[in-house]
Amino acid sequence: MNKADLVHILRDWNFWENPDLNSGIGRPEYLEIYEKFRASNQVIIVTGARRTGKSMLMRQMARKHISPGSDGRNTLIVNFEDPRIISSEPGILQKIYDAYREAIYPENGEKPYIFLDEVQWVEGWERWVRSMHEMGKAHLCVTGSNASLLGRELATSLTGRHQDITVYPLSFKEFIDFKKAGSGGTAVPVEPAFEEILKTGGFPEPFFAPEKNAVLLAYYGDIIGKDIVRRYSVRKKADIMRLAAFYMTAISSPVSFRGLERHTGLSVNTIEKFSGYFADAYLFFFLKRFFYKVRETEKSPRKVYCVDTGLANAVGLHFSRNMGRCAENMVFLELLRRGGAGRSVFYWKDEANNEVDFAVKDGINKVKLIQVCWDVSQPETRKREIRALLKAMGKLKVKEGLVLTRDEENEERHENGRIIFTPLYKWFLNPEKD
Repeated sequence: MNKADLVHILRDWNFWENPDLNSGIGRPEYLEIYEKFRASNQVIIVTGARRTGKSMLMRQMARKHISPGSDGRNTLIVNFEDPRIISSEPGILQKIYDAYREAIYPENGEKPYIFLDEVQWVEGWERWVRSMHEMGKAHLCVTGSNASLLGRELATSLTGRHQDITVYPLSFKEFIDFKKAGSGGTAVPVEPAFEEILKTGGFPEPFFAPEKNAVLLAYYGDIIGKDIVRRYSVRKKADIMRLAAFYMTAISSPVSFRGLERHTGLSVNTIEKFSGYFADAYLFFFLKRFFYKVRETEKSPRKVYCVDTGLANAVGLHFSRNMGRCAENMVFLELLRRGGAGRSVFYWKDEANNEVDFAVKDGINKVKLIQVCWDVSQPETRKREIRALLKAMGKLKVKEGLVLTRDEENEERHENGRIIFTPLYKWFLNPEKD
């Protein structure tokens, strides 16, 4: 590609001549993390599933570096999913940089802010990024939609030189903010809004779409087709589609690869391989069982969760019958968002099949137990949920358990400790309750 053609393409993605370029609704929590990481002068890596808003977030990051009255030429955004950019062309990153420096932002002693979107399509990108970082040529931020690919390349070339941000679909707090923005700032009734996000999910673009399911199904096709089948050269697309459809109907449930062999007709090795692809594309997450011995953790079935409840409802679930499973899935995703150094999330289960949805381990010994139950009004259901929590509290020497419900707010004292009942929407809107 020649430089003139590259500059022509880049103009469409940048603020130089498009000061009103759409940057979407702000996501301040991610921008705050970005600001903190930027101060470290390291490469910033933004990962997450396709269509979670990484590109819009990148534009919001770029805007932060454009002074009032400036034309934004100190920023460069490159979208490698633009079919006009031949990402496989040797040396394409250097060609883009040279064209930008010659035509848009000549060398003047000021480092530009360079944002490379969906960079996983460029072979050898990590070596170029490392070189630019070490020479102090630019401030660098890259996005990608493949956890394993980025992980391998970062481990080999950028160890100790990067900070990571994982972007998820909208949290419930962000969902409320989006609804306010769409209604001109009017107050939003939170309980109906919570049931809405359970059903439609939190992908940003479908939020405004009249036909949300059609958009979600298109996303599903892109994730399977582009991020998995194309990326890993899967020969039998029907096989991987069959397994994905099964997982969509099984969210918040334990699965074992051996058991799935009978249901899907696929071999254990194929199921394990495909499941790894799903995890790399951030489509599904597989939660391990809590054991103090790592060997036991690896042998047990894992619970499967989807990146978005709206996606699961569009593809596999009957929402009205599965609100509890959707709520549990959303809690899992929120625990990932709130994760930090030293935090790990598991589920807990004993030999008598008493099960607690989440055992959140902070540091070496501190464990929080969380049970998700949409409706605890039925005596048998309530008894089962409390019994499991009390068993886990005794076993793990924890003095408090949390039950997240549709609407109950209460506290019970037991011999083992106390159990707190909290409405789900309140827990989501008040992180300190975690």
